[in-house]
Amino acid sequence: MKKRNFGAFVLLLIAVVLGEAAQSQDVYRVDGGPLRWVLEGQPSPSNLAQYVEFRLIREGAEPVDLNFSLSALVDDLHNEFPRELLALRTPYDSEEQRWDLIPTEKCLLAAADEFADLQLGVYYTETVAAGTYTGSLRSDAGGEIPLEIVVKPFTAVVIDSAQIKLEALGGPGIYRISEPIQVCVRANHSNWVARFSSPGLLPVDDLTGVSRPLASWEQSSERTAVPVPLLFIDLSSDQEAESGSEVLQVTGAEYGWQAIIEFTIQARVGWEHPAGEYVGVIRVDLEEVDE
Repeated sequence: MKKRNFGAFVLLLIAVVLGEAAQSQDVYRVDGGPLRWVLEGQPSPSNLAQYVEFRLIREGAEPVDLNFSLSALVDDLHNEFPRELLALRTPYDSEEQRWDLIPTEKCLLAAADEFADLQLGVYYTETVAAGTYTGSLRSDAGGEIPLEIVVKPFTAVVIDSAQIKLEALGGPGIYRISEPIQVCVRANHSNWVARFSSPGLLPVDDLTGVSRPLASWEQSSERTAVPVPLLFIDLSSDQEAESGSEVLQVTGAEYGWQAIIEFTIQARVGWEHPAGEYVGVIRVDLEEVDE
């Protein structure tokens, strides 16, 4: 008899627990979405928030305020998306609400309302590691509302001067440009490769008869002069003064997300190059590689 009563009690307890779980899942539902964002390009303080609209609808529960907190937003490498970059607009506050560094609850559906139209936005104003971040809005009254933020990789290069000028008046020999060139690389990942090269230098006098832009001169059939070849010398390396390479390659594996690279350029002027002033351009090729 005691065993039968105990079994009945266990079954009753399971039924109550399952009933409460089913009831909690029916407290609300979400129309709209999905709550997903794709952030591309470079972050900037001037970027506006990207908003997604959705409606929270009460589902047969007693009228109470439905408050939600924001979970951590984490990618596969355990990087965390800054929660303060998320913003919320509700009918209960005339101003945009921002999520704090410390988890707090916000009312998304007041007890007096059957539904509420909401907007959840993401600001892309600071550098965040490329990746897919997942998390949720959570409430003690029901299940979770899933969130996903995809941050696309970006790589940007700023070069202080892409144009090269050189005076070769002393006949054939090795000439070095007077000032080193500085390049800044900015990225949100380390899987980048930057290559610096040049089609060579063109005499200024020869340019006067060329209608094409200097940057496309190497592909022009109008050129008549033999270009002066250039060698790049990385000032952070132990290269010899007279050495160099036609292509200077730097990688994120060496520098990480941020890099300041300084190099100088040597020109090999031969007998086929008349004395005078020469100009040219630095070509930058960027590539994103797999890890």
